[in-house]
Amino acid sequence: MSDDSKPSGSLKDGFFAKPSVFDKKKDENKEQPTVKQFDDKVDEIVDQQRKNKEKAALSVLKFKKDFDSKTLAENKSVIVKEMERSNLKELLELISSLNQDENEPEGTGSLVGMTLVLTLMNSLRDRLNSIEHKLSEIDKVTQNQVTY
Repeated sequence: MSDDSKPSGSLKDGFFAKPSVFDKKKDENKEQPTVKQFDDKVDEIVDQQRKNKEKAALSVLKFKKDFDSKTLAENKSVIVKEMERSNLKELLELISSLNQDENEPEGTGSLVGMTLVLTLMNSLRDRLNSIEHKLSEIDKVTQNQVTY
């Protein structure tokens, strides 16, 4: 057997590599976290997740308020338009940060964004159905008036 076919002594070198004798010593030299350090880290993660939820709720509420506005685009002031852009930017940054947060499940930000989009689509559907119903009622009334 040539030297090329022998397994390497490092884990990085391939599937059949043997662990290095130094790997165990590296692990032994690592300082294990204390219970207090562990509890502090858990508290920090829980606090960050609470803050994320608060930011998400606030951002979603702001965006939904902008979305539900009945003000025509041409009637909106520069300040209102800037606030809407700012709220959208804040929401997108939140979604991105949730996706990148290693302490959140993968795709959490995307899930928040998709949930918001689907909720808003249902809201739009309901508004359109209401408008369509009112329009059909108006058509019935005008049809009856024209025939008499």
